[in-house]
Amino acid sequence: GAFWADDIATDLGVDLSLLRDRFFQPFWDAIVIGRRELIPTLESCMPKIAPSVSAKALMDYWFKNDSRLNLALLDEVKQLKKQGIQIYLATNQEHQRAAYIMDVLGLSQHVDGLFYSAELGAKKPDHVFFETCQQRLARDPEELILVDDSQTNIRGALAAGWRAVLWTSSSKLSAELNLT
Repeated sequence: GAFWADDIATDLGVDLSLLRDRFFQPFWDAIVIGRRELIPTLESCMPKIAPSVSAKALMDYWFKNDSRLNLALLDEVKQLKKQGIQIYLATNQEHQRAAYIMDVLGLSQHVDGLFYSAELGAKKPDHVFFETCQQRLARDPEELILVDDSQTNIRGALAAGWRAVLWTSSSKLSAELNLT
């Protein structure tokens, strides 16, 4: 439940407010939809944020500390896949983090694929995000279900004709999908 950067000042000597003001606020929206690249943008910002910290060191810290897997959910996913249910990740991520999620965290072993905002050029809850996923899957919208922890994203999926389920810490995937 902790925010990935809660200890960044202690661990790396990075002022979180400077990171927000000089990197995330001006550049994140463009990065997360693929209009800017993470590494070069971060490299240009780090001298103003924390000159002794490299962009790679910050990225490694960020990705590692923002990677808490729900092992119970992964077990449920494994069971659903055994039943022949296709499962895709649909996430607002930039290219490096998307690769990290699939390759380093190993989620490529658990899902059928990944749809992410930097690749699609739009992020949830934008209608274009859902429409592009639907087109790539060659499915009718009512065949697709978004399970998400953001009410805003749920509304976006519903507006696109998808079914949608709000995920909470007490949710069970099979029950939420009415498969039990």
